[in-house]
Amino acid sequence: MSLLVGFSAVAVLITAWCYTLGPFAAILATVIAKHVLVAILAAGLDLHLPHVRRDLVEVIAERLVRIPQQDIERRIDVRVRIDDAESLSHRCPPRGHDITQSLVYTVSVNGLQIAYATAGAGSPAVCLVHGTGVSSEAWMRQLEGLADLGHIVALDLPGHGQSGGTIPKRIEDAAAVVGGFLDALGIARVVIGGHSMGGAIAQQFALACRERVDGLILIATGARLRVLPRLLDLLANNQREGVDLLMSLAIGAKAPAELRTALHRSTAENPAGVVLGDLQACDAFDVMSRISTVDAPTLVICGEEDKLTPPKYSRFLGQRIAGARVVVVVGAGHYVQVEKPGETTAAIREFLVRLRS
Repeated sequence: MSLLVGFSAVAVLITAWCYTLGPFAAILATVIAKHVLVAILAAGLDLHLPHVRRDLVEVIAERLVRIPQQDIERRIDVRVRIDDAESLSHRCPPRGHDITQSLVYTVSVNGLQIAYATAGAGSPAVCLVHGTGVSSEAWMRQLEGLADLGHIVALDLPGHGQSGGTIPKRIEDAAAVVGGFLDALGIARVVIGGHSMGGAIAQQFALACRERVDGLILIATGARLRVLPRLLDLLANNQREGVDLLMSLAIGAKAPAELRTALHRSTAENPAGVVLGDLQACDAFDVMSRISTVDAPTLVICGEEDKLTPPKYSRFLGQRIAGARVVVVVGAGHYVQVEKPGETTAAIREFLVRLRS
């Protein structure tokens, strides 16, 4: 691997030097360097990086040889340190492209193909579970921001995102899928986290599989998740109006218009029955009488403006789970990890650092 890194660095430096010789030399060097880097990195794939897609290698090589001359010295240190597949997802994102979205894998869980995104390596292992009507894409900023602290994975639940199958009808069923997913990845112990419905799944997993849980991260969720009957009725009879009502309650008033539009569109594009089925599973969830038996270190995060799972839900969790820390994010609604990714990720980082110390 050290030879591959060395050759890559030399190729980039030669390209940078050629920029000083004029436009023709720069163009020629660019073409040569791109092909050299593709060959070098492809060799690295065969020897050390079997999970990285070859088209991704070409993107990296192309970006490397397009570095402006004045940026070569500043950026080369980041671009050539390719230690393993996961490090690509947080050290070398091409400008304007979220590389974690390209590093999506699938694993078979009880005959279902479960898609997931991953970043980082080592301990602790952190599994993040998404909420109603979304997918692992809801965790992309956390994948980027936590990758240096451990092995971070975020799955698409069955019937969501790129995973196969149909949506789980009960939170218990979804928690069993998460357990099978972790088994398939060879993860024995985990810090389990979830947003909204995913938080319910994380609680259920923590209660059912205590021996596997090193920590619990609960985001915009509650020990009981009753859903407005009007919302369930609208989703059953008029999905568009139901999604409109859901989004009006879910997104904070200060969320940017483009984020509001993107969240609304992605939720509305779910196949019929997905959002309704997720919320029906939430409506049946209730561990209020058992949540105090959780003995894992716990972090609870919520948005100050969350109307779906208001801060009182998080405070209840904080009061009932011994030693739990509650963080209320100012100016955020229900999608706190998307609306305020910096604040959310910072709180999770602090929690994980404490677990490691």
